[in-house]
Amino acid sequence: YLYLDDVVIDIIPSCARPISATASNITGTTADLSWTPGNASDVAWKIYYRPSGTSDWDSVMVTNNPYNLTGLLASTNYEVGISTDCGNGEFSNMRLMNFRTQCGAITSLPWTDNFDSYGTGTTIFPGCWTRNTTYADRPYVHATSYSSPGSLYFYSATAGTYNIAATPIFDQTINISSVRASFMFRNMNATDTLKVGVMTDPSQESTWVEVGRVSHSSEQVWVADTISFANYTGTGQYIA
Repeated sequence: YLYLDDVVIDIIPSCARPISATASNITGTTADLSWTPGNASDVAWKIYYRPSGTSDWDSVMVTNNPYNLTGLLASTNYEVGISTDCGNGEFSNMRLMNFRTQCGAITSLPWTDNFDSYGTGTTIFPGCWTRNTTYADRPYVHATSYSSPGSLYFYSATAGTYNIAATPIFDQTINISSVRASFMFRNMNATDTLKVGVMTDPSQESTWVEVGRVSHSSEQVWVADTISFANYTGTGQYIA
């Protein structure tokens, strides 16, 4: 089967927007943008860009295609619009596209994540964290929360099974033995235990080193806890 809708046949404009646009070689702060010009004779364009959900555009005039866009924020969704420079201060409509920058290393403290900006459900997991688990979709962001709408939900009921959630990497300038982790903890049963540690490679469960653990006799109550990493002597830069 095949469907066709909203066909328009019109004169080729003398100043057309780019036909298509893509982003490649994306890092935490840069991306290579390339596009197919609306007309073969086009020589200049204006690139508009902004973090998704914001109202103000940054822009830059360019004469080279592809173009390396710099100064971006890590772990951020971006909207980009590329317009053809028509001359005399006029520009074509924008060819729109979206991309997300890669996760950057954590370089300053305090660093926080309250799991409230991702949505909730079994398919939702923070984009810059790493999940390593023997259960499908565990942990995930659950609607039960201390701060609405979400918290990170763990479930592991059998010996030898586990859910690991590892933070983004902390920059080498941050000494893990100099930090502490504070969080709100809620258990369903008095025997439930949350273990906190450090990993050198969050994709390898064998690199996890325990630093501390928390459990509470009270059930289904949010409790404030803190784990100090002062006694950690390894080389890991991921808290898990």
